[in-house]
Amino acid sequence: MAKIKKEHLGDIVNGNFAKELSITSGKMPPNAVDFEKLIICTLLVDRKAIDILIEVLGTSGKCFYDPRFVLIYEAATSMHKRQIPIDMMTIIQELKRLEKLNLAGG
Repeated sequence: MAKIKKEHLGDIVNGNFAKELSITSGKMPPNAVDFEKLIICTLLVDRKAIDILIEVLGTSGKCFYDPRFVLIYEAATSMHKRQIPIDMMTIIQELKRLEKLNLAGG
């Protein structure tokens, strides 16, 4: 597979990047850590990103390879359901509440 570089969340969604990575068929490339970082960073800085991410990835973190990102993403989707704003500080507080902050990287 040719190396695909996507810079923005819009590129991922509009370019059907999830399908290109076979996420929709249940397969996750084991070395998509940069892509996972992009997703996590996007949801922390763009308040509207979580809606798009949930639409594309669902609410489960199963599409992530890195277990830290699984915890962060699932905390974010849980917060979204409860209408809690998502940013770095609220994610940290949620992970502390769940006693999973250390597992998510501290």
